Amino acid sequence: MTSPQERTIRPGFENRVPRTSEDFARVWKESPERTKLVAEIDAYNNEFQLDGEHLTEFQESRRAQQAKNQRITSPYTLSYMGQVRLCLRRGFWRLRGDPTLTLTQLFGNFIMSLILSSIFYNMKPTTDSFFSRSAVLFFAILVNAFGSALEVSGYLFFLAEDQLTINRFLLSTPSVLSSRNTPATPSTILRVRHWLL
Repeated sequence: MTSPQERTIRPGFENRVPRTSEDFARVWKESPERTKLVAEIDAYNNEFQLDGEHLTEFQESRRAQQAKNQRITSPYTLSYMGQVRLCLRRGFWRLRGDPTLTLTQLFGNFIMSLILSSIFYNMKPTTDSFFSRSAVLFFAILVNAFGSALEVSGYLFFLAEDQLTINRFLLSTPSVLSSRNTPATPSTILRVRHWLL
């Protein structure tokens, strides 16, 4: 609007349109719209003063909403343990609502453990099978590492948008957000147990 090369003036308004940015600023400062806006801002600032009674009312209502053992200066409404309980509950709801990734991991790991255990079945209980036993441990660690990579790419990528919303609205601290993956812990324990059998 202030660039003369890009501005197109409607015919009949050639003498009324400001030409430079200083002209635009002068016209705005002299306009009745600005006068009305400044009057509205001043009225609002007089009614809701920065250290006035509305601030104390807000602070009292905010303190009433916070948990009893939450410090007054905290921006969070719930206590730390309340936030953990909330994230755990949401994690279990998420696991119950869409268990496909967890069940797929459990099933895949069970099949892989059967295949790898059948390869190294009936090893001698002597040091002659030391190399084979170390190969079993290597494959178990390797497959579990790939399983966790699948979990990171699938499950945690899905939670990224949820985490942005939680951080934006200060619903819980970032350290509590790590506890929401705890409902996946039973599947992790079962996955490791398949390999130990």
